[in-house]
Amino acid sequence: MGSENTPEAMALIAFIEFMVAIVADWYTIVLTGVIVLFFIPVIILILFYAVAVFLYAYKRSRMEAYKTKRHFGERFWNSARLSVCTFLCLLAKYWHAHEVVGMENIPDRGPALLCMYHGTLPVDVYYLLAKLQLFKKRRLKIIVDHFLFKMPGLKNLLEVFRCFTGPAAECVRTLRKGHLLAIYPGGVREALFSGDNYELTWNKRTGFAKVALAARSPIIPIFTTNSRDSFKVVRTGQGFAKWLYEKTKFPFVLYYGGFPVKMKTVIGPPIEYDPSMKPEEVSALCQAAVEKLIQEHQTLPGTVVGGLKDRWMPSLNKKNKKSVKTD
Repeated sequence: MGSENTPEAMALIAFIEFMVAIVADWYTIVLTGVIVLFFIPVIILILFYAVAVFLYAYKRSRMEAYKTKRHFGERFWNSARLSVCTFLCLLAKYWHAHEVVGMENIPDRGPALLCMYHGTLPVDVYYLLAKLQLFKKRRLKIIVDHFLFKMPGLKNLLEVFRCFTGPAAECVRTLRKGHLLAIYPGGVREALFSGDNYELTWNKRTGFAKVALAARSPIIPIFTTNSRDSFKVVRTGQGFAKWLYEKTKFPFVLYYGGFPVKMKTVIGPPIEYDPSMKPEEVSALCQAAVEKLIQEHQTLPGTVVGGLKDRWMPSLNKKNKKSVKTD
């Protein structure tokens, strides 16, 4: 009986209790970190739905004033749109320290096709939309993937902010009417499967070039730094996810992050092209222009730590920016 209370036994018990406490603490820390990493994208989705609910409530409250339940023109949504744009500007400022460089390259009037790199979750285009609306008094239309309109509750939000799925004829009409139009040649494939070196995945796409040629519209290259490092995609099983996307055109992937990295939207000068050029040639010019912006402004390979340094310790990253050739 007495042997159970020997100093050696008591020391062993104390050591085991100490190790159990450490493991429990680390388990709690890791579990909390995992929950936070995956919970922030859910919060972003909830914010989008909160905006959708706000727009629905706004529509219901304004119906009587407009004496109709069928037609809601541009003037109808002005106040709501400005409110949402103000919210987006505040979110951009305080969460991503977002700034726009080269705003003067966006024309004050007339059409322009904004050719953009597709980040993992393209919050940057909505930041740009808000700032164009508030500070340049220009409205931006955005081409989005079909699956967004299939998500319950988001259709009204997308329509209010002039998002559409982009049939070529509609894109040409939009530009000929003098609007700004944003397009991602890489599409969702680029958002999900481009790597840390920010490779373009345009796969010789020329549809956007055909639209620009048909509308005789300027083409403006745009890139936002660290747009792959705020939100990340779980890489495990990515081969299967890519196969599934090619079959269904729906992004069956798991997002995590929401890191407050520095985001800087760089708007390049309009691309000079001859209207007699072939779409393939115009597409190649656009790709080269976007790649140049990436190589000049993005720390490669992109990392979350690098994006955080760009925000809080920019002088450390200036010397580390380097070009990486893409195949």
